[in-house]
Amino acid sequence: MIAPLSMAGALMGGVVGAVVGSFAATAALRMARGEQALRGSSHCDGCDAPLSLLQATPLISFVQRRGRCPACKAGIDLAHPIGEAVGLLLGAACFGLLPPVTAVFAFAIGQLCLFISVYDLRTKLIPDLATVGVFLASAGLCYRLGRTAFLPTLIATALVLVFASAVSLLTSRIIGRRAIGSGDLRLIAALVPWCGLDSGLALAGAAGLGLLGFLVRPPQDGRLPFAPCIALAFWAVGFARTLAPAAMGAGA
Repeated sequence: MIAPLSMAGALMGGVVGAVVGSFAATAALRMARGEQALRGSSHCDGCDAPLSLLQATPLISFVQRRGRCPACKAGIDLAHPIGEAVGLLLGAACFGLLPPVTAVFAFAIGQLCLFISVYDLRTKLIPDLATVGVFLASAGLCYRLGRTAFLPTLIATALVLVFASAVSLLTSRIIGRRAIGSGDLRLIAALVPWCGLDSGLALAGAAGLGLLGFLVRPPQDGRLPFAPCIALAFWAVGFARTLAPAAMGAGA
């Protein structure tokens, strides 16, 4: 049985999540352009016009401005509202359904995966420092939920990496180029402590999403940004495990 929804937690988490999601998406876009990612006031991506607090309010300002900069009228990058919406959902789900400390870990993993996904979509690269952050949060959540046996986690990580490498080799032979990069494999390994023995299910889901991406919108260079697929599949499986009765009892 899933824990009852805390409306207050979901509301507060949604607001915080939208703000953090906005920051994560903006930082990823700036970093992808070679700009300072963590400092500087909000500004238009096109004309650099500064944005006031009201003009940068997550989601609301996008709707009010009809998706355009108030200064140059250029269209706002959709990564901003999508990041804000994803952050809102992450915050509402984590703080509405999980115990506070457990929610912080799951929320951190989700927001870091959001940052990685946006960056990968723009550069087809995964920043290692963000992956380290995912691993630390994943390992912390593993400890928090009581799955502290080192050997099973180590075995699960090794099995998933072997399976992922095999999938990469097979798809590379089919499409004629490398399908899963080393950054993707490191991200998978970083998420295994949270997903444990269900990581195989998460990897299968990520592979399915990647295949769907190839079919719906084949990349011109044959390189599909795989981090969003990994992030969505592994976070969903990890969150489902965290909602399980035994996990909820350990995390309370």
